[in-house]
Amino acid sequence: MRDLATLKDIARKARVSESTVSRVLSNSPGISDATRQRVLAIAQELKYHPNAFAQGLAKADSNILGVVIPRISNLYYAQLLQGIQEVAGDYGYNLVLCVTNNDTHQALEYLQMLKAYQARGLIYQNAFFLDEDQKGLEEVGIPAVVISRKIPEDRFYSVVLDEVGESRRATEYLLNLGHRNLAFIGGPLADPWPGQMRFLGFKKALAGYGLEMDPDRFAEGDWTFKSGFLAMKTILARTREIDAVFAACDEMAIGAMKALQSAGFTIPSDISVIGFDGVPLGVMCSPELTTMEQPIVDIGRTAMRMLHRLIQGGEVTSRQSILPCRLVERESCRVRLTSSHAYIDEREAVGEKRGAMEG
Repeated sequence: MRDLATLKDIARKARVSESTVSRVLSNSPGISDATRQRVLAIAQELKYHPNAFAQGLAKADSNILGVVIPRISNLYYAQLLQGIQEVAGDYGYNLVLCVTNNDTHQALEYLQMLKAYQARGLIYQNAFFLDEDQKGLEEVGIPAVVISRKIPEDRFYSVVLDEVGESRRATEYLLNLGHRNLAFIGGPLADPWPGQMRFLGFKKALAGYGLEMDPDRFAEGDWTFKSGFLAMKTILARTREIDAVFAACDEMAIGAMKALQSAGFTIPSDISVIGFDGVPLGVMCSPELTTMEQPIVDIGRTAMRMLHRLIQGGEVTSRQSILPCRLVERESCRVRLTSSHAYIDEREAVGEKRGAMEG
């Protein structure tokens, strides 16, 4: 028996996205006549029959919410979705997950698809949140909450971090340990938030100690383990005068640790490393990673509660909710005695001082 045709089958043959096929079949606006006719002809040719569940999505009482995110491979998004789902389930909503792979055009197509499904609201976190993203959100007219993106506060509701302040705090932690030759592995600088913001916090911390950033100790990544590994190798090819590394996310920090260890460095005896995010991978590596922990699950919960109030027409006291981070000290950082350029453990320092006093 021949399998029933799917949206994916039609999309592949018509050379369009699945969301475009969905919009054509739901008679949504914004599709060219040529594309519409081609998709309908192929649907008829393949004897496509709409799925009953998909038809149900278009009902106003379906309580559908859209969640638009760049990727699902990063553990950050798994924790974020956990927080969103916890609260959404309490309120009786059903989630439709839309993964953009950092493609703004794909994100905009998802917005149109959610509009066609008459979604009650959506939570949005695309790659760089460009002008196109903002225009797309305004055009669909669906209640929305944006996560961790720099946006005009009077245009959208959002849940964010103090990216500059928290990044500065992570850098100052290394400086307070006595480190002065700091390397930084950042996210893409094309990303205004958090890519540029965490870099700015790093530079502000250095300036506060009368230090300048050395370009040889900087490299960009893309928030993945592999990019952290390659960025660290790039920095090491320029200079080995490094005593600490701050990576703008935990995955890149762990990649950097792998590169350092492969190059013969011991962490933290030779070089201290701190990350940012607080994902579970931080306790699965060796040594365990010191990090600036985001309240990731709470970000999801907060965004979902805010969205529910918007859907219900309730009052939202502030358009922007700023949540704090928490410094989690583990094994990847160590105190440095700047006078002798030796690395010691804080407990060893206390023990030596106590021994001298007793002698």
